[in-house]
Amino acid sequence: MFKAAAAGALLGVGGVAVIAAPAQAAPPSNCYNNSVCVYADIDFNHGDPYSAYESVIPAHQLEGCEVVFLRDGLLTSFYNNTGTAYDLWNWNGTGSRRKAGTMAPRKGYRYLNATHNDKVDLVTRAGCLDPA
Repeated sequence: MFKAAAAGALLGVGGVAVIAAPAQAAPPSNCYNNSVCVYADIDFNHGDPYSAYESVIPAHQLEGCEVVFLRDGLLTSFYNNTGTAYDLWNWNGTGSRRKAGTMAPRKGYRYLNATHNDKVDLVTRAGCLDPA
């Protein structure tokens, strides 16, 4: 479902795609260690970050099963610069949500596929939420 920054194999897990990338691309220069970074455009491009809060999420904001809400419809690429896996969700505002995929630790994904591009608006630690 995601195109990894490095070449990798796409694995299906319970109907949700997860990337297994054998090589690791360096994080974008503005994606600090222990942060999850999201970008409005493909290939980690953002011009100016659309919001400092939403473009770089410190890992401490995602401790336990905390949920970080992102601005609706602006996520296209992302980099997980932490040692923890995180899930991406599309929440439709009515209480139901659809899992878009899982970000592996220390991996970048340059494009969120057309199904979920511009629809992901929740990030949480992997396994914390179930589809509603």
